[in-house]
Amino acid sequence: LDPLSPILAAGQGFPARFSGDTATALRIFQAVEKQWPDFPFIHYQLGLVYSAEGRWEDAIRHYRAALPVYGLNLVGGPLAYAYARSGEREEALRLRGQMLELSRRGYFPPVTLAAAEVGLGDLDAALDQLERALELHDDFLVYMLTDPHCRDLRADPRFHALLKRLGFATDR
Repeated sequence: LDPLSPILAAGQGFPARFSGDTATALRIFQAVEKQWPDFPFIHYQLGLVYSAEGRWEDAIRHYRAALPVYGLNLVGGPLAYAYARSGEREEALRLRGQMLELSRRGYFPPVTLAAAEVGLGDLDAALDQLERALELHDDFLVYMLTDPHCRDLRADPRFHALLKRLGFATDR
């Protein structure tokens, strides 16, 4: 509808990203980045795709580019996840500490904290955060089936019970 809209151009990659077709999503998002290199939303999307592919340095670079605009509320968990998976555990712990401090002072999205916990390998803490997200009606729960940060939770029956309570069909 609007060929000069970066958000509409980025949206062309969503079906591929949500279906796990990272190659197609990457091609679309890289084209958007080429045309609008300072568009923070595309950096966040590229971070998600690179994270799904396990390309930690690329994910970190793009998450860090999006961080000044979107802050820890959106980018903190995925960035901590990528830091932890890349071997930069201390940096991941530092970010998680900042996010926990923010959560003590006011609302902080539990889904964001859950991503950090999964990256750090604390699946119980991640599931606790997702339970809290359900109680608080965190709107990012709608992405649980496609969120690359939830991969490690997919074998856990508690995760499937949570998905069922959210109304998602699961194989369990």
